[in-house]
Amino acid sequence: MVIVFICKTSLRIDFFYNILDLYNIFEVVYLFQVAVCDDDPAMHKILQHFFMCMSVSESLDFNLQFFLSGEDLIKSYSSQERYSFHIILLDIEMRELSGIETAKLIRLFPDREVQIIFLTNYPEYMLESFEVQAFQYLLKPLTYKLFVEKINKLCHYMRSSVSHFLSVKNKTEHLVLRHSEIIAISKGENNYIHNELCIATDSHNYFISGTLKAVYEQLKYPFVFIHRSIIVNLVHIRKFSTTSVIMSNQQEFPVGRSHAKSLREAYARFIISRFQEG
Repeated sequence: MVIVFICKTSLRIDFFYNILDLYNIFEVVYLFQVAVCDDDPAMHKILQHFFMCMSVSESLDFNLQFFLSGEDLIKSYSSQERYSFHIILLDIEMRELSGIETAKLIRLFPDREVQIIFLTNYPEYMLESFEVQAFQYLLKPLTYKLFVEKINKLCHYMRSSVSHFLSVKNKTEHLVLRHSEIIAISKGENNYIHNELCIATDSHNYFISGTLKAVYEQLKYPFVFIHRSIIVNLVHIRKFSTTSVIMSNQQEFPVGRSHAKSLREAYARFIISRFQEG
């Protein structure tokens, strides 16, 4: 989830940068990545319209991707190195691969953080949805009022969740990041002056003010200290020795002498837990 700022007034671009501190002219907009999977193209148009209307009325924005079958959605997952969707709206009664079967495959990737909302004509399918940890279900035909209620509830849950998301802020924006996309957090060059931290993710480096200890308290396992000024996500380690680690983005970090043993033990426990899960 990315959070951007939308200017409420028309401003010249050169003047814009001089008034960033005037927060009253900005509203915080949360951007969610959403997949819609339904074999009915008419439902795609309805949901696109609903999301568009909701973006106008709420401080939310949505980047939508549409799929006509569960197979197409699974192919998209297979082609991604990291999972990008925050929300999936998934029709249950599809030809070939049903919505329930599609959701089971998604959980097996495993993507346990994506929030699934089922679309269905039959409420009796609700019992089956518990097996794949669906957040909610929407009965067809959809009404805009119920749609807004459910999506608002889900977005609020994701913004306030501490188990899968890190919520921090920098000088200009609030950030809500999936734990799984965070590669490492390290002290920035200006740390001793501005208490600056750098959060490295799959796609971007974010600079925030804060302390590693405070951030670590929000994260915990599978994040570990490998140096007094560096925290890494064990999920993203690709290679390590007693002196350094190489992460999934090919970034290399030093391992502190006093942290080498604890890193080795933590990574061994991590690998064992992955085998047990599999």
